[in-house]
Amino acid sequence: MSAHWYYVAAAWGLAAVLFLVLLATTLRRQAQARRRLAALETRRPRAAGQDQRTSRAQEIAS
Repeated sequence: MSAHWYYVAAAWGLAAVLFLVLLATTLRRQAQARRRLAALETRRPRAAGQDQRTSRAQEIAS
């Protein structure tokens, strides 16, 4: 195998690592934003730190 293919394999490997890091960062930031939005949500009551599931009709009625 020539040096060219080693460089090609290394480049693809680095690209894969880069995209995995970007994916992990995106998922972490998305989870963090979801937690922040849940903390700011005032329309739904929370019991014991858990969001209670209410129907849209119950939300409108209250």
